[in-house]
Formats: sequence, structure tokens, C-alpha cells
Amino acid sequence: MTNDEYKSDLYDQLQDDEFAAEYLKATLTDYDDFADLALGLKDVIEARGGVAAVAEIAGLERSHLYKILRGETVPGIDTLNAICKAVNLSLSVEPIDEKEAA
Repeated sequence: MTNDEYKSDLYDQLQDDEFAAEYLKATLTDYDDFADLALGLKDVIEARGGVAAVAEIAGLERSHLYKILRGETVPGIDTLNAICKAVNLSLSVEPIDEKEAA
């Protein structure tokens, strides 16, 4: 499978809200850095219309969203929430599994 085929398949799967949510959860679980989350978020955004469309829906400047996705700036909670809502996802808080905390 080529990289283009992989991306195309991934973007098709990311159309599903549950898959997209689990994809981002896995990114958060596997990495502790916002830059890594930004890479996962970029895939979801590209799969769901691209940066320009999502920025418009979220009420953001396209250039600001690009900076977020490149890890050049870390968004506030309100901005991250707006981005999530624009791709039909939401932020949530869950208790830490004791096994994960150790």
C-alpha cells in the first residue's frame, strides 16, 4: 500500500465520528505532547473538508489554524473546543484508569 493509498483509506475511515474520536484518543494516549495531537487533528480536519472549511466553521483565521496544526502555537481550550465542534467532535474528561496512572 502506498502512502497516498494509506492516507486515502485513513481519510475515508475518519469520516466516521466514532473512528475519528478513537483515533484522537489513541493519539492522546500514546503521546503527551500537543504537537502529536495536532498531527492527529490535522488528519481529521483534512478528512472532513480541509483547513479552510474547518477554520471557517470554527470561526478561526485559516492561518491561525495552520499554526496550531504545525505545533507553532498551542490553542486555548475555547479554540480547541471550536475546532472539535467544527469536525463534529467534542472534548471530554474521563477518570484515569489506575493501571494507566502507574
